[in-house]
Amino acid sequence: MRMWQNPIYRLKTNEGVYIFVDVTTSCCPGLGPNMVIWKIAEFFKSKGVVSILDFGAGALRHTFPLLDMGFQVCAVEFKEQFERKACRLALNKAKKSPDFSALIFPDEFIKSKHKFDAALLTFVITTMPRADERRKLLKFLKKRLKANSFIFWMSQYGKYEQIKRLENQVKDGWYLHPERKNHSFYTEFNNSKIDDMLNRIGYRRIHVFSQRGNDQFRLYSRGAGKWP
Repeated sequence: MRMWQNPIYRLKTNEGVYIFVDVTTSCCPGLGPNMVIWKIAEFFKSKGVVSILDFGAGALRHTFPLLDMGFQVCAVEFKEQFERKACRLALNKAKKSPDFSALIFPDEFIKSKHKFDAALLTFVITTMPRADERRKLLKFLKKRLKANSFIFWMSQYGKYEQIKRLENQVKDGWYLHPERKNHSFYTEFNNSKIDDMLNRIGYRRIHVFSQRGNDQFRLYSRGAGKWP
């Protein structure tokens, strides 16, 4: 199977049942921006960041605050995600800003030659069911970033304790929303694993944010400076 052929995966659970996972349903489009985005934006401003890649942007809940603060933002998503009503409306609104652009994943993102100062990974890697695709994505992300750049990672650990049952296990994670035809996927990494994944592409952790005990909001840098 070619990587990222489409956002819907046919997977076999640990109990031998085939299911479908749609990675574009991992986040509710009605969610507002996480408050931490303003702290990140202030830090980016202090470091001279101009352009930001919002990977897995969904309905652009973090794109809009960044545009409002004067950043150039490029949203990356599957075509199927951008075509959903909430995302389509958000996309049309964002296109009114001269500082906004978008790349369809995977082809436009991979073929693009544009480089960015920073990237957001908001609940992205943890919703991808194939480990080989996660590793490959991080390598492609590095190619889209400048030599001195930042990555802001957002995920959670221990949020889905209630679904960690044998019948929900698939690959190295769990599928959510068993009542749906196409499920969501989530896996977890401890903090050291996240650091290791980013270290492998040359980024080191410089700061950690936490609003709740299970938050993993982590900022990484590749020669771009330290947290104050």
